[in-house]
Amino acid sequence: MNELICDAGGSRMDYPFELQQTIEEFFLQGADAEHSEQEMLAKLDAVNWSLILHPIMESAGPLFEYVASRQNGKALYKGLRISPENGYRLYSDFAPASDENGVSLQRSMELWLLTDMTLLVTSCFRVTYQNTVTEYRAVKGCDALISDFAVDYDEVATVLTTLSNLAMMGGAPFYEL
Repeated sequence: MNELICDAGGSRMDYPFELQQTIEEFFLQGADAEHSEQEMLAKLDAVNWSLILHPIMESAGPLFEYVASRQNGKALYKGLRISPENGYRLYSDFAPASDENGVSLQRSMELWLLTDMTLLVTSCFRVTYQNTVTEYRAVKGCDALISDFAVDYDEVATVLTTLSNLAMMGGAPFYEL
């Protein structure tokens, strides 16, 4: 198992604060000449950090180096876990698939929020053949600003806002801490 050095520490009671802090720090890293820090943080204005926590924790799952599964999601084979923490995929930049002889190939970079409220970047190579999907993942690091990873911050903000809205409307289960 790969050892990760992405440790948030803290207790579960601190998680809404840690979640907000982690995401805001990530968005501040995206500030540049075109987007000020205030503009980057404004993308997160609609997120309810207390409500969003439970849907993320409930939907988070283990991250494996290798997974072969059927189109219906049933896993056939799994490799080693790449993190002791479960993860929720916040973003993936999957490129359009190339298709040769019925085999579809895709490569992507992924941004995961781990259940300890840290971020993890992985590369993923996906092979689809008939009704079987095989994904190979490698850890790229804990820094979301890896040079070959162009994150769409608007898409990440939309994912977080949508989860927040679902929780507020009762479309996603949540518990009050």
